[in-house]
Amino acid sequence: MYRVNKIPRIIREHIKCVDHVICTNEFLASKIRLLNPNVTIIPNCTYPFYKQFLPEPTPSDVVRFGWFGGAQHYEDVLLMQQGFEVLACDKHLNQKYKLFLGGWNPNQMYELYEDVFTAKGRNITTKG
Repeated sequence: MYRVNKIPRIIREHIKCVDHVICTNEFLASKIRLLNPNVTIIPNCTYPFYKQFLPEPTPSDVVRFGWFGGAQHYEDVLLMQQGFEVLACDKHLNQKYKLFLGGWNPNQMYELYEDVFTAKGRNITTKG
């Protein structure tokens, strides 16, 4: 539906027409400025005052990806399903990356998320 309804074009046109755009990071702001110079960055950060959410870089040869979100983001997670399927099938990438599903809890929606991230258990790199 996203492509059929030409949502990217509609979003670009809206960005051009509005007085001001707020986004969450500099990379996104740099793309928006091509359409509208009036951009403010307000970081999207989960509870920045808790130490557990402060970055603690750890050197590693493994590329790590993390996703943190609530149960209402199923449609967003589904957008990544095909990519996780590709990762699960590419044996050359085994042990070269790790995926983290933040916020997991014993809830039906997070179990569906887990199925997507692990490609229904076939993505061994995700486990552990």
